[in-house]
Amino acid sequence: LGQILTNGTKYSVKSLWNDQAADKHAIQAFVGMDYASERYSGPAAGIVFASPTATGCEGAMVRVAPFASPCADIASILPQGSKITDHLGQVEVYELGGNAGEALLLPTGKSCVVISLASAAK
Repeated sequence: LGQILTNGTKYSVKSLWNDQAADKHAIQAFVGMDYASERYSGPAAGIVFASPTATGCEGAMVRVAPFASPCADIASILPQGSKITDHLGQVEVYELGGNAGEALLLPTGKSCVVISLASAAK
């Protein structure tokens, strides 16, 4: 999940976990990222949560990235095969192509905050 979250970025991490019994407790990490890509250049923030299970672990990541463009323009830069699945008030929900999770497009005036979500189990 951390690799999915930080792919293509320079990042800093603050992790929190139980030092004495890490395999019995959840972990969380706060991540500050700087993107410099064709699709997005600027800051982003993320959170990774993971928890042990009987056979491994499972968790989720959330990434928040502010775009200067309106949300109507953002849909075209989502991964190929992405499709809108719901409207939650003014927020559009997308299933991202390539099994890359989901994204919420949150309009903020003339700009858009993209909130990406993914989960995994091992």
